[in-house]
Amino acid sequence: MSKRVYSLLAVLLIASVLLAACGSAATPTAAPATAAPKATDAPKATDAPKATDAPKPAGGMIKIATQSPLSGPQSVLGVAIKNGAQLALEQLGGSLKGMGFEVQLVPFDDQATPDTGVANAKNIVADPDILCVVGHLNSGVAIPSSEEYHTAQLAMVSPANTNPKVTDRGYVEVNRIVGRDDVQGVVGEQFALNTLKIKTAYIIHDKTAYGQGVAEFFRQAAEKDGIKVLGFEGTEEQANFDSLITLIGQCTRPGLLWRSLSASRYLLQAVTRQGCQVGVHGT
Repeated sequence: MSKRVYSLLAVLLIASVLLAACGSAATPTAAPATAAPKATDAPKATDAPKATDAPKPAGGMIKIATQSPLSGPQSVLGVAIKNGAQLALEQLGGSLKGMGFEVQLVPFDDQATPDTGVANAKNIVADPDILCVVGHLNSGVAIPSSEEYHTAQLAMVSPANTNPKVTDRGYVEVNRIVGRDDVQGVVGEQFALNTLKIKTAYIIHDKTAYGQGVAEFFRQAAEKDGIKVLGFEGTEEQANFDSLITLIGQCTRPGLLWRSLSASRYLLQAVTRQGCQVGVHGT
């Protein structure tokens, strides 16, 4: 036989098999009886999923520290610095939170003393989550404390420090947003000279880096412009200035009492009690 015949036979064989299969499917046959499916037990109740802790911020923690006197006689100003920083975080922190960061204010009480401020600064730079410091109130606290920030390369911005040395050291981490003593003292002297027309002045300061610094620049400008400086007095008195006002009134009778004191209201009370005829001006 030729290959063509073999091919024809193969096709016929396949066709007959297919026809037989179709014919068998067309003839109905009784389906074998099967047993009903067994009932299965209801699935056991499972415990509710355990509560999990709130997810941690994806971006991590960002802390902003403040350093200012939160106790003692200067706490009114120190608390204002802390509250201002807190308000800024609440108003401006949304973009950081939107990026997945948790933002937290960490206030430190420097008690307006250098030793406390430096001790706090050491703790601040040891916390890797603290990225910036807002403070201080007092230049005398800020200057030694900022040495710690500079060493750790931690940014600091002060809303209050005026001593030129705060920024004259050239530390890129240390910034301020207020006028310096060599601006404030000179502007005060110009007001006394040109507006009040003062010819003589007695200067009182509180021996702090801020108070004495402003007073010294006032004195320098006054002497340069011909205002006679009758006295330059430093005192640590915080409440009773009666004896000092009595001495000034009896001995010098200045045209102006320039004060650079944290306890200025008590000085003004003493001037009023004694009826001292002297103008009071200062910071």
